[in-house]
Amino acid sequence: MQSDLFAQAKFEDKVREKSQRLLRIKEIIVWEAFRGRLDSIWRKNGSVFGRPPMDSIRMFKLLVLQKISGNLSDEQMEFQIIDRDSFKIFLDIINFEQVPDRKTIWAYRNILGQVKTEGCTAFDNLFKELTEQVASMGYRLEEGDTKIIDAQIVEVPIRRDKRGEKGIIENGGIPEDWSEAKARQKDRDADWKKKGDKSYFDYENHARVDSKSKLIEGYTVTAVSVHDSKETFNLINKEDEGKELYADSAYRSAEIESKLAKMGIESQIHEKGYKNKPLTEAQKELNKKKSKTRARVEHAFAGLEESCGSFIRSIGLERAKLQIGLNNFVYNLRRVEFLFRSGFLKRVESSQGF
Repeated sequence: MQSDLFAQAKFEDKVREKSQRLLRIKEIIVWEAFRGRLDSIWRKNGSVFGRPPMDSIRMFKLLVLQKISGNLSDEQMEFQIIDRDSFKIFLDIINFEQVPDRKTIWAYRNILGQVKTEGCTAFDNLFKELTEQVASMGYRLEEGDTKIIDAQIVEVPIRRDKRGEKGIIENGGIPEDWSEAKARQKDRDADWKKKGDKSYFDYENHARVDSKSKLIEGYTVTAVSVHDSKETFNLINKEDEGKELYADSAYRSAEIESKLAKMGIESQIHEKGYKNKPLTEAQKELNKKKSKTRARVEHAFAGLEESCGSFIRSIGLERAKLQIGLNNFVYNLRRVEFLFRSGFLKRVESSQGF
């Protein structure tokens, strides 16, 4: 009996702890700042919903909450909103009519992943808005003098090919015996990658992390066939002049070192050993020293996995970009909440009560 009571008390404490974090995220972030961008996306596409559009802020917060809660299915999300008070509070829901059904959740998410303006996805601009809010809280990410880049493997449901199909797909074709429905259910953008002794069917989340705050400043999403180093200059730019760049040896090449030097960026990329030319003891010692800073990107990826896992259920690169973008957004939300709670950031504006 005492054991059961202790377990129940521990469970209730954990629920309160999780709910408090959720409610702090609700309060810290100025969600209304996203409304203009969200309204322009969803109002133009409102006809697909078959009824008056749901509130754009509520739907965006719902997609965020879905990630925070462990990638719940749309059907489970609908049920949990009805069942859980903390969900209703986070979403500002006061009656049943405000609860979207699973089809509406799917429709909103699908549109968010498709809309593009000036070469950017709609979600890219929402991610930038969060970065701007971090700056308003007292920390400008671009002012940090040390940046780290790395790539995280994000797995998707495995595509099981019959003999001869893989070659056709890699050449941009579709096997003749596939119906349209079957083709829609096959991910032809993801591919296999071997890391160590394990093989992955995945995409990659290439992220740039601020070494001080461990916040993700920017990211790109690619198929696994794109080498990590190819995304280097999609993650840094001329505004990084005078800063240090840390990365593992996969990013080291004569071309990259030359470009970084011309940009005025100090390379702290790990030294690389080659066949018949192993690393010297001095290079090994230098790599060990660099690892103390570079390891902070691993802390960020560990936080990403804790927040959202390293597996997404989506098909195709465009949908993967949204899912991985949401993962990065949610990681930053949780990180902002921690930094705020620790006194590192301060809220300067809020239109919500708490």
